[in-house]
Amino acid sequence: PSPSRFPNSALMVVENMAMMASISPFQVSAKLALTGEVVATVRVTGTETVAVLCQLIARATGEASSLRFLLEGRLLEKHQNLASAGVKDDCSVEIVKDQRLVLTASHDGTAKIWRADDGKCVRTLSGHSNAVNAARFSGSGLYVATASLDQTAKLWMVSTGNCEATLHGHTGSLVSVDFSPDDALLVTASSSDNSGRIWNLQSMECQTILAGYELNSARFLPADGWKVLTACSWYDCALLWCAKTGNVLQRFAPHNAAVLHSCVSHDASTVATATWDGALILWWAETGQLRRRLTGFGEKSKVYAAFSPDDQRVVSAGINHVAQIWNIDAASPSPMTLSGHGNTVTSAEFSGDGVWVVTGELGR
Repeated sequence: PSPSRFPNSALMVVENMAMMASISPFQVSAKLALTGEVVATVRVTGTETVAVLCQLIARATGEASSLRFLLEGRLLEKHQNLASAGVKDDCSVEIVKDQRLVLTASHDGTAKIWRADDGKCVRTLSGHSNAVNAARFSGSGLYVATASLDQTAKLWMVSTGNCEATLHGHTGSLVSVDFSPDDALLVTASSSDNSGRIWNLQSMECQTILAGYELNSARFLPADGWKVLTACSWYDCALLWCAKTGNVLQRFAPHNAAVLHSCVSHDASTVATATWDGALILWWAETGQLRRRLTGFGEKSKVYAAFSPDDQRVVSAGINHVAQIWNIDAASPSPMTLSGHGNTVTSAEFSGDGVWVVTGELGR
Protein backbone atom coordinates (compact mmCIF):
# COMPACT_ATOMS: atom_id res chain seq x y z
CA PRO A 1 0.00 0.00 0.00
CA SER A 2 1.00 3.62 -0.55
CA PRO A 3 2.81 5.21 2.44
CA SER A 4 0.41 8.15 2.18
CA ARG A 5 -2.39 5.89 3.39
CA PHE A 6 -0.75 5.06 6.72
CA PRO A 7 -1.62 8.37 8.42
CA ASN A 8 -5.29 7.81 7.63
CA SER A 9 -5.09 4.29 9.02
CA ALA A 10 -3.45 5.59 12.18
CA LEU A 11 -6.19 8.19 12.50
CA MET A 12 -8.84 5.48 12.20
CA VAL A 13 -7.11 3.49 14.94
CA VAL A 14 -7.08 6.51 17.25
CA GLU A 15 -10.75 7.22 16.54
CA ASN A 16 -11.68 3.59 17.18
CA MET A 17 -9.77 3.62 20.46
CA ALA A 18 -11.59 6.80 21.53
CA MET A 19 -14.92 5.23 20.61
CA MET A 20 -14.09 2.06 22.54
CA ALA A 21 -13.11 4.18 25.54
CA SER A 22 -16.40 6.09 25.44
CA ILE A 23 -18.50 2.91 25.47
CA SER A 24 -16.42 0.95 27.99
CA PRO A 25 -17.86 1.05 31.51
CA PHE A 26 -15.86 2.90 34.13
CA GLN A 27 -16.23 3.83 37.78
CA VAL A 28 -17.29 7.22 39.19
CA SER A 29 -17.59 8.10 42.85
CA ALA A 30 -19.84 10.82 44.26
CA LYS A 31 -19.19 12.83 47.42
CA LEU A 32 -21.18 15.53 49.21
CA ALA A 33 -19.86 18.97 48.26
CA LEU A 34 -20.25 20.34 51.77
CA THR A 35 -18.66 17.52 53.79
CA GLY A 36 -16.56 15.51 51.30
CA GLU A 37 -18.27 12.27 52.40
CA VAL A 38 -18.30 9.66 49.62
CA VAL A 39 -21.90 8.44 49.36
CA ALA A 40 -21.96 6.31 46.20
CA THR A 41 -19.86 4.62 43.54
CA VAL A 42 -21.44 3.75 40.19
CA ARG A 43 -20.39 2.39 36.79
CA VAL A 44 -21.19 4.37 33.66
CA THR A 45 -19.99 4.86 30.08
CA GLY A 46 -18.80 8.05 28.43
CA THR A 47 -21.77 8.10 26.07
CA GLU A 48 -24.27 8.31 28.91
CA THR A 49 -25.47 11.72 30.07
CA VAL A 50 -25.08 13.57 33.32
CA ALA A 51 -28.84 13.02 33.80
CA VAL A 52 -28.26 9.24 33.77
CA LEU A 53 -25.44 9.63 36.29
CA CYS A 54 -27.86 11.61 38.46
CA GLN A 55 -30.44 8.81 38.30
CA LEU A 56 -27.88 6.13 39.19
CA ILE A 57 -26.54 8.04 42.18
CA ALA A 58 -30.04 8.95 43.37
CA ARG A 59 -30.94 5.25 43.20
CA ALA A 60 -27.78 4.24 45.06
CA THR A 61 -28.30 6.77 47.85
CA GLY A 62 -32.10 6.68 48.05
CA GLU A 63 -32.01 10.44 47.54
CA ALA A 64 -35.29 11.75 46.16
CA SER A 65 -34.33 15.42 45.99
CA SER A 66 -32.90 17.12 42.92
CA LEU A 67 -29.16 16.55 42.55
CA ARG A 68 -26.57 18.67 40.77
CA PHE A 69 -22.93 17.77 40.17
CA LEU A 70 -19.68 19.69 40.27
CA LEU A 71 -16.46 18.54 38.63
CA GLU A 72 -13.42 20.59 39.64
CA GLY A 73 -15.71 23.46 40.65
CA ARG A 74 -17.65 23.38 37.37
CA LEU A 75 -21.40 22.72 37.30
CA LEU A 76 -22.26 19.82 34.96
CA GLU A 77 -25.25 20.29 32.66
CA LYS A 78 -27.65 17.35 32.66
CA HIS A 79 -27.86 17.14 28.85
CA GLN A 80 -24.07 16.67 28.48
CA ASN A 81 -22.64 13.24 27.85
CA LEU A 82 -20.07 12.24 30.42
CA ALA A 83 -17.12 12.12 28.02
CA SER A 84 -17.62 15.69 26.82
CA ALA A 85 -18.22 16.81 30.41
CA GLY A 86 -14.78 15.48 31.39
CA VAL A 87 -16.04 12.64 33.59
CA LYS A 88 -13.66 9.68 33.29
CA ASP A 89 -12.58 6.52 35.07
CA ASP A 90 -11.99 6.80 38.82
CA CYS A 91 -12.89 10.48 38.94
CA SER A 92 -15.02 11.94 41.71
CA VAL A 93 -17.93 14.32 41.28
CA GLU A 94 -19.32 16.52 44.03
CA ILE A 95 -23.03 16.44 44.82
CA VAL A 96 -24.90 19.68 45.38
CA LYS A 97 -28.34 18.67 46.57
CA ASP A 98 -31.36 20.71 47.50
CA GLN A 99 -31.30 20.80 51.28
CA ARG A 100 -32.18 23.20 54.03
CA LEU A 101 -29.13 25.29 54.80
CA VAL A 102 -28.86 28.41 56.94
CA LEU A 103 -26.27 31.10 56.23
CA THR A 104 -25.21 33.46 59.03
CA ALA A 105 -22.91 36.49 59.23
CA SER A 106 -21.09 37.42 62.42
CA HIS A 107 -19.15 40.17 64.16
CA ASP A 108 -16.32 37.64 64.61
CA GLY A 109 -15.38 38.18 60.94
CA THR A 110 -16.82 34.92 59.62
CA ALA A 111 -19.86 33.60 57.85
CA LYS A 112 -21.08 30.09 58.58
CA ILE A 113 -23.25 27.58 56.73
CA TRP A 114 -25.43 25.40 58.95
CA ARG A 115 -27.54 22.34 58.25
CA ALA A 116 -31.07 23.20 59.35
CA ASP A 117 -32.06 19.60 60.08
CA ASP A 118 -29.54 19.06 62.89
CA GLY A 119 -28.00 22.50 63.50
CA LYS A 120 -24.52 21.33 62.50
CA CYS A 121 -22.08 23.88 61.07
CA VAL A 122 -20.80 22.42 57.79
CA ARG A 123 -18.66 25.31 56.54
CA THR A 124 -16.93 28.35 58.06
CA LEU A 125 -15.94 31.15 55.68
CA SER A 126 -12.97 32.99 57.20
CA GLY A 127 -10.96 35.81 55.64
CA HIS A 128 -12.47 39.19 56.47
CA SER A 129 -10.50 41.41 58.83
CA ASN A 130 -13.59 42.81 60.54
CA ALA A 131 -17.25 42.02 61.18
CA VAL A 132 -19.31 40.42 58.43
CA ASN A 133 -22.52 42.44 58.19
CA ALA A 134 -24.33 40.45 55.49
CA ALA A 135 -24.09 37.17 53.60
CA ARG A 136 -26.10 35.78 50.69
CA PHE A 137 -26.32 32.51 48.72
CA SER A 138 -26.20 32.72 44.94
CA GLY A 139 -29.28 31.54 43.08
CA SER A 140 -27.48 28.35 42.05
CA GLY A 141 -26.46 27.67 45.64
CA LEU A 142 -22.84 27.21 44.53
CA TYR A 143 -21.51 30.48 45.92
CA VAL A 144 -21.83 32.79 48.91
CA ALA A 145 -21.14 36.52 48.90
CA THR A 146 -20.25 38.39 52.09
CA ALA A 147 -20.16 42.12 52.93
CA SER A 148 -17.94 43.38 55.71
CA LEU A 149 -17.05 46.25 57.97
CA ASP A 150 -13.56 45.98 56.41
CA GLN A 151 -14.96 47.75 53.29
CA THR A 152 -14.77 44.65 51.07
CA ALA A 153 -17.06 42.00 49.68
CA LYS A 154 -15.89 38.44 49.13
CA LEU A 155 -17.08 35.63 46.88
CA TRP A 156 -16.82 32.08 48.26
CA MET A 157 -17.30 28.64 46.75
CA VAL A 158 -19.68 26.66 48.97
CA SER A 159 -18.22 23.24 48.12
CA THR A 160 -14.70 24.13 49.28
CA GLY A 161 -15.12 27.19 51.49
CA ASN A 162 -12.41 28.90 49.46
CA CYS A 163 -12.51 32.63 48.77
CA GLU A 164 -12.66 33.06 44.99
CA ALA A 165 -12.43 36.86 44.88
CA THR A 166 -12.25 39.97 47.05
CA LEU A 167 -13.98 43.09 45.74
CA HIS A 168 -12.35 46.42 46.60
CA GLY A 169 -13.72 49.87 45.86
CA HIS A 170 -15.95 51.03 48.70
CA THR A 171 -14.48 53.56 51.13
CA GLY A 172 -16.87 52.71 53.97
CA SER A 173 -18.20 49.63 55.70
CA LEU A 174 -20.56 47.39 53.69
CA VAL A 175 -24.00 46.54 55.04
CA SER A 176 -25.64 44.55 52.23
CA VAL A 177 -24.89 42.20 49.34
CA ASP A 178 -27.02 40.36 46.78
CA PHE A 179 -26.69 38.31 43.57
CA SER A 180 -28.59 39.08 40.38
CA PRO A 181 -31.13 36.40 39.34
CA ASP A 182 -28.67 34.90 36.82
CA ASP A 183 -25.69 35.13 39.23
CA ALA A 184 -23.84 37.31 36.72
CA LEU A 185 -23.81 40.45 38.88
CA LEU A 186 -23.41 41.37 42.52
CA VAL A 187 -24.69 44.48 44.27
CA THR A 188 -23.07 45.84 47.42
CA ALA A 189 -24.23 48.76 49.57
CA SER A 190 -22.55 51.02 52.09
CA SER A 191 -24.20 53.34 54.58
CA SER A 192 -20.83 55.01 55.21
CA ASP A 193 -19.65 56.04 51.73
CA ASN A 194 -23.19 56.77 50.43
CA SER A 195 -23.05 54.39 47.49
CA GLY A 196 -23.97 51.06 46.04
CA ARG A 197 -21.83 49.21 43.51
CA ILE A 198 -22.73 46.74 40.76
CA TRP A 199 -20.00 44.17 40.12
CA ASN A 200 -19.53 41.98 37.05
CA LEU A 201 -18.68 38.53 38.39
CA GLN A 202 -16.76 37.50 35.29
CA SER A 203 -14.34 40.40 35.35
CA MET A 204 -14.74 41.07 39.09
CA GLU A 205 -14.87 44.77 38.20
CA CYS A 206 -17.31 47.44 39.32
CA GLN A 207 -19.41 48.44 36.32
CA THR A 208 -21.94 50.86 37.88
CA ILE A 209 -22.07 53.06 40.98
CA LEU A 210 -25.36 53.97 42.67
CA ALA A 211 -24.38 57.32 44.14
CA GLY A 212 -25.72 60.03 46.39
CA TYR A 213 -27.68 58.18 49.08
CA GLU A 214 -26.88 56.51 52.38
CA LEU A 215 -27.89 52.91 51.67
CA ASN A 216 -28.94 50.39 54.30
CA SER A 217 -29.84 47.53 51.96
CA ALA A 218 -29.74 46.62 48.27
CA ARG A 219 -31.53 43.81 46.43
CA PHE A 220 -31.95 42.86 42.79
CA LEU A 221 -35.51 42.48 41.57
CA PRO A 222 -36.50 38.85 40.89
CA ALA A 223 -36.22 37.88 37.21
CA ASP A 224 -34.68 41.27 36.37
CA GLY A 225 -30.92 41.54 36.66
CA TRP A 226 -30.91 45.22 35.79
CA LYS A 227 -33.04 46.70 38.56
CA VAL A 228 -31.95 47.16 42.17
CA LEU A 229 -34.07 48.17 45.17
CA THR A 230 -32.37 50.07 47.99
CA ALA A 231 -33.35 51.38 51.41
CA CYS A 232 -32.10 54.94 51.79
CA SER A 233 -32.05 55.33 55.57
CA TRP A 234 -31.86 59.01 56.44
CA TYR A 235 -33.45 60.09 53.16
CA ASP A 236 -36.65 58.40 54.40
CA CYS A 237 -37.31 56.54 51.16
CA ALA A 238 -36.63 53.43 49.12
CA LEU A 239 -35.34 53.76 45.58
CA LEU A 240 -35.43 51.56 42.49
CA TRP A 241 -32.31 51.93 40.32
CA CYS A 242 -31.19 50.92 36.84
CA ALA A 243 -28.12 48.75 37.34
CA LYS A 244 -26.83 49.63 33.85
CA THR A 245 -26.92 53.42 34.15
CA GLY A 246 -27.06 54.11 37.89
CA ASN A 247 -30.19 56.23 37.37
CA VAL A 248 -33.13 56.25 39.80
CA LEU A 249 -36.25 54.74 38.22
CA GLN A 250 -38.77 54.94 41.06
CA ARG A 251 -39.07 56.46 44.54
CA PHE A 252 -41.10 54.93 47.37
CA ALA A 253 -42.12 57.70 49.78
CA PRO A 254 -43.11 59.39 52.02
CA HIS A 255 -41.96 57.84 55.28
CA ASN A 256 -41.86 59.59 58.63
CA ALA A 257 -38.50 58.09 59.61
CA ALA A 258 -35.40 56.40 58.24
CA VAL A 259 -35.98 53.38 55.99
CA LEU A 260 -33.79 50.64 57.43
CA HIS A 261 -34.64 47.85 54.99
CA SER A 262 -36.59 47.22 51.82
CA CYS A 263 -37.49 44.11 49.85
CA VAL A 264 -39.57 43.17 46.82
CA SER A 265 -42.10 40.36 46.38
CA HIS A 266 -41.17 37.35 44.25
CA ASP A 267 -43.63 38.42 41.54
CA ALA A 268 -42.01 41.89 41.61
CA SER A 269 -45.38 43.60 42.13
CA THR A 270 -44.91 44.89 45.68
CA VAL A 271 -42.19 46.61 47.68
CA ALA A 272 -42.05 46.45 51.48
CA THR A 273 -40.22 49.01 53.61
CA ALA A 274 -39.28 48.70 57.29
CA THR A 275 -38.60 51.92 59.19
CA TRP A 276 -37.02 53.37 62.30
CA ASP A 277 -40.40 54.38 63.75
CA GLY A 278 -41.80 50.84 63.49
CA ALA A 279 -43.76 51.19 60.26
CA LEU A 280 -44.05 48.28 57.80
CA ILE A 281 -45.39 49.68 54.54
CA LEU A 282 -46.31 48.07 51.20
CA TRP A 283 -46.01 49.92 47.89
CA TRP A 284 -46.92 49.09 44.30
CA ALA A 285 -43.58 48.49 42.60
CA GLU A 286 -44.58 49.79 39.17
CA THR A 287 -46.14 53.09 40.24
CA GLY A 288 -44.56 53.80 43.62
CA GLN A 289 -48.02 54.29 45.10
CA LEU A 290 -48.96 53.19 48.61
CA ARG A 291 -50.57 49.74 48.70
CA ARG A 292 -51.05 49.20 52.42
CA ARG A 293 -49.66 50.05 55.83
CA LEU A 294 -49.38 46.95 58.01
CA THR A 295 -48.35 48.75 61.18
CA GLY A 296 -48.81 52.21 62.59
CA PHE A 297 -46.28 54.68 63.88
CA GLY A 298 -44.85 54.74 67.39
CA GLU A 299 -43.90 51.07 67.47
CA LYS A 300 -40.41 49.67 67.95
CA SER A 301 -38.04 50.04 65.01
CA LYS A 302 -38.26 47.43 62.29
CA VAL A 303 -34.89 46.63 60.76
CA TYR A 304 -35.69 43.86 58.25
CA ALA A 305 -38.52 42.51 56.11
CA ALA A 306 -38.95 39.58 53.70
CA PHE A 307 -41.79 38.10 51.64
CA SER A 308 -42.95 34.49 51.81
CA PRO A 309 -42.46 32.42 48.62
CA ASP A 310 -46.18 32.79 47.74
CA ASP A 311 -46.08 36.57 48.43
CA GLN A 312 -49.05 36.29 50.81
CA ARG A 313 -47.09 37.09 53.96
CA VAL A 314 -44.29 39.35 55.13
CA VAL A 315 -41.99 38.64 58.06
CA SER A 316 -40.48 41.61 59.91
CA ALA A 317 -37.65 41.78 62.44
CA GLY A 318 -37.30 44.47 65.09
CA ILE A 319 -35.41 45.87 68.05
CA ASN A 320 -38.21 44.69 70.37
CA HIS A 321 -36.60 41.21 70.35
CA VAL A 322 -39.29 39.61 68.14
CA ALA A 323 -40.09 38.76 64.54
CA GLN A 324 -43.65 39.05 63.26
CA ILE A 325 -45.48 37.40 60.36
CA TRP A 326 -48.10 39.54 58.63
CA ASN A 327 -50.86 38.38 56.30
CA ILE A 328 -50.85 40.93 53.49
CA ASP A 329 -54.52 40.62 52.51
CA ALA A 330 -56.07 40.16 55.94
CA ALA A 331 -58.91 42.63 56.61
CA SER A 332 -57.36 43.60 59.93
CA PRO A 333 -53.69 42.61 60.11
CA SER A 334 -52.90 40.84 63.34
CA PRO A 335 -49.37 39.45 63.16
CA MET A 336 -48.10 36.16 64.47
CA THR A 337 -45.31 37.00 66.90
CA LEU A 338 -42.16 34.87 67.11
CA SER A 339 -40.62 35.48 70.52
CA GLY A 340 -37.68 34.00 72.36
CA HIS A 341 -34.77 36.23 71.43
CA GLY A 342 -33.05 38.30 74.09
CA ASN A 343 -31.83 41.09 71.84
CA THR A 344 -32.64 42.88 68.57
CA VAL A 345 -33.74 40.50 65.83
CA THR A 346 -31.59 41.69 62.93
CA SER A 347 -32.97 39.48 60.15
CA ALA A 348 -35.73 37.03 59.28
CA GLU A 349 -36.31 34.92 56.18
CA PHE A 350 -38.79 32.28 55.04
CA SER A 351 -37.59 28.86 53.93
CA GLY A 352 -37.98 28.01 50.26
CA ASP A 353 -41.21 26.10 50.92
CA GLY A 354 -42.63 28.85 53.14
CA VAL A 355 -43.06 26.48 56.09
CA TRP A 356 -40.22 27.74 58.27
CA VAL A 357 -38.82 31.12 59.31
CA VAL A 358 -35.20 31.58 60.36
CA THR A 359 -34.29 34.57 62.52
CA GLY A 360 -30.96 36.12 63.49
CA GLU A 361 -30.19 37.99 66.70
CA LEU A 362 -27.68 40.77 67.40
CA GLY A 363 -24.67 39.52 69.30
CA ARG A 364 -25.33 35.79 68.89
